[in-house]
Amino acid sequence: MKLLAKKKRRLSVHIDMTPMVDIAFLLLIFYMTTTIFKPPEKGKVELPESESKITMPDAAKIEIVVTRDNSVFIDYMKPDSVLVDGAFQSRSERVYAEVSPEKIGAAVQAARTANRNAYLVLKADRKADFGTIEAIMAELRRVNMPRFQIVTEKERETLAER
Repeated sequence: MKLLAKKKRRLSVHIDMTPMVDIAFLLLIFYMTTTIFKPPEKGKVELPESESKITMPDAAKIEIVVTRDNSVFIDYMKPDSVLVDGAFQSRSERVYAEVSPEKIGAAVQAARTANRNAYLVLKADRKADFGTIEAIMAELRRVNMPRFQIVTEKERETLAER
């Protein structure tokens, strides 16, 4: 007589995914609340085209933005120190303000005192009046800041040039 081997019952493995989903949502909420998004610019700027191949460094910069309707804005990061638990921690605050072309020199000097190593960048819309840009350049010359970079868009290749 043969002994019949009893089949062992397989136990199903049940993994509870609830804690993993909870952790995923907590991480998502954490990253969403701590991420600093760049605020939208007051006016969209359509840059002029050029053949320049120089790229802007991602270092600290002071941007002078001229929109299509000749509004002038200054945009820079202002470093700051905060006392937390007896130790100083550094942080940055974004400054984005509208300025008249005649007062851009004072605004750039204030931004320069906040960050001495920042690049000065002029970002103007292609349809902005040259008179506004000329007034900004004259004001920068008056406050002894004649060196700045103008941001342009790389010229697109046409099919005939290829």
